[in-house]
Amino acid sequence: MSAKKLDRIDKKILKALVEDGRKSTIEVADQVGLSATACGRRIRQLEDDGFITGYSANISPKELGLNICVLITVKLNRHTPDGHEQFIHEIESHPEVSEFLLVAGNYDYLLRVWVADTDALTLFVANVLQGIPSVLETSTMLVLKQSGDLVNLPW
Repeated sequence: MSAKKLDRIDKKILKALVEDGRKSTIEVADQVGLSATACGRRIRQLEDDGFITGYSANISPKELGLNICVLITVKLNRHTPDGHEQFIHEIESHPEVSEFLLVAGNYDYLLRVWVADTDALTLFVANVLQGIPSVLETSTMLVLKQSGDLVNLPW
């Protein structure tokens, strides 16, 4: 990662691309007040410097039949490298898990899980999570509402 500082224009470019990564260079340039050539150079530099790591599409879980989002905290009973490896290996093979984070505090991991209904959630927690030998304890929180933006930039 580069130690380069972002200037006001770089921040505007990043904000424009977070809002819509499909914007053309010309559209971004118009939005930030640069020529298309200068904007294209800055975007390439932001990519080269590691500020932009890729482009993606936001997919609607509801359109995929995934109606319930939960956050699940997980406490492991084995805090050894093999305990963590076993847990991660098992979790990565389940598409219900859209995100997992190793965290500090009372729990070891925080998972974001999407399922179709409460029956699917029950099966996932009981058969998958609690079936992993290194898992000691889980706690599930139902997400009632979430922000539309996956990433909120501080500017």
